[in-house]
Amino acid sequence: MLREAETSGETIEGFCRRKGISEVSFYRWRAKYGGLDQSEAKRLKALEAENAKLKKLLAEAILANDVLKEVVQKVTTPEGRRAVIGQMMQVGLAERAAIRWSPWSRHVALYDPKPVARDAELVEQMKVMSLLYPRFGYRRIASMLHESIKRVRRLWSRHGFKLGENRPKRRRSRSNEDERPHQAEHADHVWTYDIPAGTFRIEDRLADGSMFRMLCVLDEFTRECLAIDVARTIRAADVIRV
Repeated sequence: MLREAETSGETIEGFCRRKGISEVSFYRWRAKYGGLDQSEAKRLKALEAENAKLKKLLAEAILANDVLKEVVQKVTTPEGRRAVIGQMMQVGLAERAAIRWSPWSRHVALYDPKPVARDAELVEQMKVMSLLYPRFGYRRIASMLHESIKRVRRLWSRHGFKLGENRPKRRRSRSNEDERPHQAEHADHVWTYDIPAGTFRIEDRLADGSMFRMLCVLDEFTRECLAIDVARTIRAADVIRV
């Protein structure tokens, strides 16, 4: 297009109008490709496309590296670290290269914890305490065993100790609450007093502030109040007498 503009004899304005391009684009192309022939211009364009592709791949690699470091930093157990290093080696990296790409040192990445002989006795004691007291956590068990909380917590997590589940409280249904030992079938069949559903031992105070109580006896069938006993105190003998 640049060669055609030079040999056409038209003005730049007329040539750009005929080709449907802006003058800004024409001058930018001439500044960029003016001294090149057609093959060199194509080669330059191909190199620019390849460069853009490489930049995109580099940006994706940097982003993937940042994500990898973010994920790897959340791996805190020795087993998890060794697993991550092993996966990186399966991809094709050498052990040193895998450790170099990870945020850990060689000692930390390949650390293999070995159980201490003195921990075995404490673990057995913790198992016994967990069976005897399933709702006790590691803090309570550490206090009962007179051991360090950090040591008990480490063994608690390593050996998978868990708290026992709470047993749900049984809820009494309304049908059970309404059941009574004896259902009244006629008058004078069942008398009630001081029942759990609503006590009939009523308390109140006199004008001088002294307290008095009233014991009411009801007929369960007719709901008639058969007797009312008023006294400052009501004992078992008073209930029997009424």
